Amino acid sequence: MAEPLSRSVHRIGPSIGRRRFLAIAGLGATGWLAACAPRPSAGGPQGSESGASAGSGSAPSQQAPAHVRAGVIAGLSENIFQYLGQERGFFRDEGIDIEFIEFQAGGPMLKALLANELDIAESGFAAMPLAVVNGADLKFVGATKPGLNFALYTRPEINRVEDLIGKSVGIADPGSFLHQLMVALFDVQGIDDRDVQYVNIGSSPAVFRAVLAGKVDAGPSTIDWVPEARRSDNTKVLLYFNEYLPKYIRTGLMVRGSDIEAKRDVLVRTMIAWARSIRYSLEHKDEWLALAASRTGRPRDELEFTYDYEKEHKIVAPNLTIDPDALRFAQEMNVRAGSQPEVLPFERVATTALQQEVVRRLGEYQWRA
Repeated sequence: MAEPLSRSVHRIGPSIGRRRFLAIAGLGATGWLAACAPRPSAGGPQGSESGASAGSGSAPSQQAPAHVRAGVIAGLSENIFQYLGQERGFFRDEGIDIEFIEFQAGGPMLKALLANELDIAESGFAAMPLAVVNGADLKFVGATKPGLNFALYTRPEINRVEDLIGKSVGIADPGSFLHQLMVALFDVQGIDDRDVQYVNIGSSPAVFRAVLAGKVDAGPSTIDWVPEARRSDNTKVLLYFNEYLPKYIRTGLMVRGSDIEAKRDVLVRTMIAWARSIRYSLEHKDEWLALAASRTGRPRDELEFTYDYEKEHKIVAPNLTIDPDALRFAQEMNVRAGSQPEVLPFERVATTALQQEVVRRLGEYQWRA
């Protein structure tokens, strides 16, 4: 649950522009490394069956399951795409004892991954190259939800992106996905954001609540809240980010580079189960909605809007496919914002080796027309 707004909202400054703001994020990435000296890893061995439409893996069933700690962002109904696979036993089938650990933002999650407190993290890509530039041993190994399922929520009187100049915009930490998203939007719209008042709110759901409560004038959050915004007199949906930033990659799986060989089999089997979970969810809407309702307590019509939007716009990636152009675009946005000195080569930030092994074992998922 998000902190009360009185505690979680504080102003970064009256008019901090993106260059200075992202410089703060760069310093934060350096701080991670000092705080995150590698600790001995808790290893573990290996498990079989379920859902034909999800595909099936090839895990050994004789050995004890490997305990895998997976970081995810808290409060998102789209987590049901992997939680449903956990309920159906897909991770167990692959010999994985999965433990999902929820975080309020991507920065603390990547810090936990670097500190060996996680084995894999599902987080936004844009902040990761900043950490790599500062020496972090991280690799992007598969896209899970690469599409932008985010809307920009605003006060009713705001009618254009240009109207945000001089207004307060809710985000998470400096350099976080939510902040990077706003920087990219302003950039493609040709707007200098130095006069925007960024406000550090916290998680995506908390940003929407802050807009709804009138604490900030605007902020990006998931499309989960579109039905509620449509019913409200206090806020509205100004735009959908996927229409403005079609090449912007959002969320995927990240691991420590040293684990790609050291824990390769465990990581591949975890990713197989993750892909199976997405595939099963795409074919079993009613099960997805039932689990989402029980976990979130939200009305079915709101959850159905989220599910239909994610499927229609192919927000999720059932093959975990990594688009190198999308990774490059995200880095170019960082460079233009002044937070990253140059675009890093693909092999510095990502590898397709594990994702290709997943597709080789599962077969390629074909979207239905």
